Amino acid sequence: MTAAHDAYGPGALDALARALGTYERDRLTGTVRVSGRPGGVLGLRRGLVLSARSPGAPDLETRLLRSGRGTQGGIGAAELRMLHMRVLYDAVFAMAVGQVTGCAAERVRAASAPPGPGHFPSALVRETARRLAALERLPGALERLPGAVAPCREPLLAVPMAAGSEASRPGAGREILALADGRRTARDIAFRTGRGLYTTTVEATLLLGRGLIIAVPPGGITSGPGPADLAEPLLRRLRDRAGARPPGPAAAGDLPRRVPGASGRTRKLAEENSAAGRQGIYRRAGRIGLDDPG
Repeated sequence: MTAAHDAYGPGALDALARALGTYERDRLTGTVRVSGRPGGVLGLRRGLVLSARSPGAPDLETRLLRSGRGTQGGIGAAELRMLHMRVLYDAVFAMAVGQVTGCAAERVRAASAPPGPGHFPSALVRETARRLAALERLPGALERLPGAVAPCREPLLAVPMAAGSEASRPGAGREILALADGRRTARDIAFRTGRGLYTTTVEATLLLGRGLIIAVPPGGITSGPGPADLAEPLLRRLRDRAGARPPGPAAAGDLPRRVPGASGRTRKLAEENSAAGRQGIYRRAGRIGLDDPG
């Protein structure tokens, strides 16, 4: 069973929704391979989604190992189930935020399907649509034409000296700034840190809105302007907000001019000379009798 699509961005979620709706009505038990970028694999039993994996989002093992929870005496059963559900939703988000070119289903016997609770495809679609809409409402998405950060396509670059502003703030923001080198995408950073793709994308878009990172244009930073050139518009905006004048070589007419008397030293010297002069006059007047009352 194959469903052909060629959708990108918002259309990718529509393509997934149509395919999953068909499999839910058919009560499919089997595997659905979603082709595209990044694509992925869904496991279904009687039309319900049991699992989801995508190259665009960290899987359960990566989340456990990278976050350190898999090496600290294990993880509780309840927490593991919750993390499994987050990984599933994160993988569907990765497929929906990318490109979908087709969905191919392969039926298997019900006994061969993996155990565990299933999720209604309609619930997955609604939550994914909510996440996509929430991303587009973030400040970083509203301020640029492409919208939110494309987590699997846009490399991120930290603005020079931006990490200092997040140095005292723990969490994803500081990690993103430390890893945003102009080559890594939000997807790459999610794999490095063991955080979810959606969480990382939200944080990256917020940093973008604050002017602390930039999304590197196609072709990378080596084929065009350097990192400083790419960051300059954002630095200028930050300086404007702070009311500071942009640094740079000053023209001859911009050199500071000394205003006579501005320091107050001239006036002070004049007062001292005047006082000394009056004292001399008084001394001389005393000698010639000018201070006598008669």
